[in-house]
Amino acid sequence: MKSWTWIILLLLVVMGASSQFINEEPIYNDEYHSLRHTGLFETRYTISQSLNSVARTSPEHAPLYFLILNGWVSLVGLHPVTAAMLTLLFMMLAMSMVYRLGTTLVNAEVGVYATFFLSASAFVVFYAQEIRMYVPLIFVVAGLLYHYWTIINTKRVVRWWQWVGLYGFSVVSIYMHYFTIFVLLSIGLYHLLFASKTRIWLQIAVAEVLAGVTFLPWLPTVFAGLGEAQSENISRSIVQSFPELLFNVIFSQSNGLVPAVVVLSDQDRMRDVALN
Repeated sequence: MKSWTWIILLLLVVMGASSQFINEEPIYNDEYHSLRHTGLFETRYTISQSLNSVARTSPEHAPLYFLILNGWVSLVGLHPVTAAMLTLLFMMLAMSMVYRLGTTLVNAEVGVYATFFLSASAFVVFYAQEIRMYVPLIFVVAGLLYHYWTIINTKRVVRWWQWVGLYGFSVVSIYMHYFTIFVLLSIGLYHLLFASKTRIWLQIAVAEVLAGVTFLPWLPTVFAGLGEAQSENISRSIVQSFPELLFNVIFSQSNGLVPAVVVLSDQDRMRDVALN
């Protein structure tokens, strides 16, 4: 069976399964915050009103997802189910982009496996039905990595749409979630240390600098959000140490399989020590 056939089957399975359960549970607090920026408790917001709402009441969040959500509910109506369908749509896009990225980096088989593991992740499946920005972020980051890799490794003339894609995904990523700065810094580090210093190398650097400049108008809001977060009184009982945080991230992203393997391997080693 061809690789694209597997991807279509995966898309259909995820779409069908998620559609069945998308209305199973009531929306929770964070989803209310997402809908609040579209005017859930007032008259419908315009795009500028949504932007002001995020800057005024939620500066710790990047604004783009809420603006996209505003446009989406303007088209399909303001309801929790229709709002969650936007995330499901991004899930389909994320799966397709991850397949494209895996195929470009290695081959089509790796692309299929990467898409399968993405669609089988309990963490991703859960958020594919939530009115939050995390699944759209997967699509954006995969698109950013795909465009960077294809441009830096091209043997032909880079097309204009490839430059637009690199710049666009870079800007969208940081306006979607502040933590993508770590992705951009990682790309920058690889670009500085390992990429061949050609004319394309310099053009990519310029494109990324322009993407950073595009984010400057929102930077005062970012600093306001950081100040607000530092002023909050967070209980030490909910703050995790780095080992705890690392374990929980790996646990959630691997459906609990990676930590289980580590624990089982340690038990086998301890048993061998005891027997000897």
